Amino acid sequence: TLSGRSYLVLNVTSGRPGVRYDCILVGRDGSRTSGGSWVLTDEYGTGAASGSWLVPLSGDAPASVELVAPSGTVWSRGTF
Repeated sequence: TLSGRSYLVLNVTSGRPGVRYDCILVGRDGSRTSGGSWVLTDEYGTGAASGSWLVPLSGDAPASVELVAPSGTVWSRGTF
């Protein structure tokens, strides 16, 4: 919680540079809500991209979060 508002922290440590991922928050009832979109960058020249984001939450906490590639494939999923 930051200034009275809840957030989900996402941290990607080894992704593909230049690829955009959509963050999807999945509710316990199966509902799907956009948490935003990001492009991973290779700022350190390692060949792997990373990034961290704060996703504001409203209502009930999600049951899971997915990072979805432009192809529609779920690249990563976390459950709570």
